[in-house]
Amino acid sequence: MSEMSIIQGPQAGFRVKTDSIQLISSSGRYTRTIRGIPERKPFMDKTTIFKKFIIGSIPTVPTGFTTLTKKQLASIGIHRAIQAGIDGSAQLEKVFSIVMSGEYAENEDRGDIIVYTGAGGHDKTGQQTSDQQLTGRNLQLAKCCAGTYNRAEKTGNAGDNWKKGSPIRVVRGSGSSRQAGGSYGPGEGYRYDGIYKVAQYWESVGITGHKIWRFILQRDDESPAPWTAEGRRAMRYAAPRVFREVDFSKRNDYMITFQSVLALWRIHPGYWDGVVAQDYRNSDKNKDIGDFNEELEISQNTIFKPRGELLDAIYEDITNKRIWQRLFDRTYQQSVGIRDLMSFCEVALTQLEFICLLCHASPAATRYSTPSLEIPLVHAESYHCIRCDCNFCKTCINKSKTRSIHSCPNCLAPKLFQKNTLKAVFNAMHIEQRAR
Repeated sequence: MSEMSIIQGPQAGFRVKTDSIQLISSSGRYTRTIRGIPERKPFMDKTTIFKKFIIGSIPTVPTGFTTLTKKQLASIGIHRAIQAGIDGSAQLEKVFSIVMSGEYAENEDRGDIIVYTGAGGHDKTGQQTSDQQLTGRNLQLAKCCAGTYNRAEKTGNAGDNWKKGSPIRVVRGSGSSRQAGGSYGPGEGYRYDGIYKVAQYWESVGITGHKIWRFILQRDDESPAPWTAEGRRAMRYAAPRVFREVDFSKRNDYMITFQSVLALWRIHPGYWDGVVAQDYRNSDKNKDIGDFNEELEISQNTIFKPRGELLDAIYEDITNKRIWQRLFDRTYQQSVGIRDLMSFCEVALTQLEFICLLCHASPAATRYSTPSLEIPLVHAESYHCIRCDCNFCKTCINKSKTRSIHSCPNCLAPKLFQKNTLKAVFNAMHIEQRAR
């Protein structure tokens, strides 16, 4: 049974049973049972909340984040190709990420500048046995360069316009320390080192005498490089330790359980008929209203607490104070695997209260969608239910109001919506939102 299914107490948000899910409000004063058999999706199907084709950085992944294996990189979405060193799309004609692992003798690593060898021409032992071609992943990598291809000279050069190229996530493996030019890789595992751009590429002859394609990538990232003193300081806060198997297992369990609950979560029966809750006592209502007059308290023994812009935005988000209180609870953090900035942001974004239930129940073609996310995250301009703490897109609720429906889609509480904006929180997590 999932570890998420046995969390006790009102902080849990939900409890999973064999034939149902039980939703638990952050106050603990409202529960709702939804019948159905939770389906746990297999690994890699539902372990990332981000869309498959993301060009540029993954919003919740800080520079310096390190995993032990490529499989773990793939589950998070940093580099989805478990075997290949280049991950891209023939449809978009772009490369999303590359991994420097030391497999190619011609590679050169100078930190902010990489000379990267293209793919292909190798046998099963890794030996170069044939010429590389400017096709497939190599062509996609070339098309990330802002310069035009000179067919006669078999080269492309962006010159001073190299920053206009398509952003590529670069991951260094511990084996990259074997590359010519110096040691910039991690001591173990695979580390995300930020965004690079293809500045130049050309056909060359490799050490085996076969033709290869070489690409110069230059770093174009505001975050400090992980091999610098400033970068190491940033890592001590955002990504203090390697993401290991125990972290991988806990994260997978949380994500798969979240997806199983999301699949069963539906609008409360009677909502579209204008039914309102009859079991919401005035005493509970007064307690719920009173909770918003209290400040957020963060215990000193919490495992992880964000800093700066994100922490300021959380303190200012008084409306969702009870949800943030749950996220800072030490027992809850241990249960769901909050250990660093990435895990904190992922778990925050997957709180059911931040998923718009009305969007979730709508056909995919008509619902509001966040550009980088697979989940129906609520729009920043939202309404918040004082009783169950669920947030709904302002536009979605306004559509219901035109049908004279004024209750909560989740708990049926009547006319207890608080206008709210999550813009500062989402901006601090680098979550882009479309206008509605």
